[in-house]
Amino acid sequence: MTGSAPEAATAAAQRQIVLTAHPLQRVGAFALAGLAAQMTGSGDGPQWPTGLPEADFDAAVEQMIDHAAAAAEAGRRREENFWLKASGAFFPNSKMNHRPTLPKRSRTENTARIREWRTMPDPASWPNAPCALCGRPAVGFYGKVDVPLVDAAGYCNTTPRGHEGLALCWPCVSCFHALPYGTRLTGGPSTAIHSWDEEFLKATTRSQVYRSAREIRGLAAPRGGGRYEHERTALCALRRYDRRLHAGVEVLVFSNDNRGASLGMYRVDEALAEWLRSTIRDPQRRRGWRSLLSAYEFAPVAGNRRLARDALHRPWRIFVTAAARLTTARNLRAMPRFDAGLTALTYSFLHEVMDVNQTDIDQVETLAAEIAREIVTDDRSSPLMSFQVACRNVRALQKWLEIKAVGRTLRRGSSGESAPLVTVAQFRLLFDPDGQGWLYRRLLLIAVLNALHAVGWAPTDGADAAQDLPDMDEEITLHPEDEEFVEGIEA
Repeated sequence: MTGSAPEAATAAAQRQIVLTAHPLQRVGAFALAGLAAQMTGSGDGPQWPTGLPEADFDAAVEQMIDHAAAAAEAGRRREENFWLKASGAFFPNSKMNHRPTLPKRSRTENTARIREWRTMPDPASWPNAPCALCGRPAVGFYGKVDVPLVDAAGYCNTTPRGHEGLALCWPCVSCFHALPYGTRLTGGPSTAIHSWDEEFLKATTRSQVYRSAREIRGLAAPRGGGRYEHERTALCALRRYDRRLHAGVEVLVFSNDNRGASLGMYRVDEALAEWLRSTIRDPQRRRGWRSLLSAYEFAPVAGNRRLARDALHRPWRIFVTAAARLTTARNLRAMPRFDAGLTALTYSFLHEVMDVNQTDIDQVETLAAEIAREIVTDDRSSPLMSFQVACRNVRALQKWLEIKAVGRTLRRGSSGESAPLVTVAQFRLLFDPDGQGWLYRRLLLIAVLNALHAVGWAPTDGADAAQDLPDMDEEITLHPEDEEFVEGIEA
């Protein structure tokens, strides 16, 4: 009896999932748990991969065998289905793949081959090696037939030439087998959403498992691709989540195809991820979000796709695009109906995502209030128009501020002006080459318009002057003076 206890413990461990440091294994673990939850009727219940009962683990593995066998049968008849798309992208050269020899075998033969592939090896054949991911006894060595990218040179090359593969325990292998359920299939590279916030990872993966199950049963057609589809998938996952995020989000775009494995990894930092999530929870932010999407809308690509692209690859452009929306013709024509929702959303982005010091924002707003005082002394639109033109160029804005500041100083005796137009601290914020001057200059025009809106300024010729303003009809570019600094941010 004493000799059987360790063996029983080892056998039990081969049916218990452990979350490792491998992002794809983690996504697969939650996918496997999600598949088990659907089979047992617990839906999106509290069950975690690490607490999955042995019977549920076995049932989920059995379900995956049935799906793989059905895919092989469909391959014999050359019919499309979910698993046929997954077979080449995830498990090339596997027993389920629709190779030329597949139609030559009967369904019974193919099912037997697949069951052998997806059944844990006999303990007598296990190598004397620990699992490379979790340290438990490995049941075999596995290559790219089971583990995406395991021998893809340049990505995750952990199998030396001539070696049998990566030593893995059976639960870790099964997690990789479950990976297609928890990823977004596009017909090309697939999209996996990962996070170290395991509540988010659980919710997002379970949601994808539900959609995959509908495709497998023929209840939903596979969704099409399109430009920035991987980025859009991540954005939608973030905005569906209803709890606060406690970690960033990683987007893994990968393929295990024989024609060339590939892997792209993109990250959304925690602050940006939480900000994107919050835009659907707060009513005012929702209004601002609709305006922001409109600012990104340029045919033929939808605004949410372009915004998702910037969120993953160049977040600073979200501020640039919002600022452009607020300071182009549409808002200027709408005075005094200024877009307060987008303004508030832009300020929240600066504070929460770009980590701009509130003291610096206050400095810009104080300067904006003084500039607004200069503008409202005239009931014509020309003062605002000259300021708006000056904001397009660093030197022009410096000159405008200098002229107005000198003018105010000269008027002090007759008009009772006490405060200077611009302070040294404000001037340095706007034009210090080592700071974020490009950002504060963009913010300044927004703050001036906001101040004019607050006092209800409405020039007598505003409607006529606004007709001469260009609309925002193309994607925003930075001023040449700002390009070098922003390149430093991206680096």
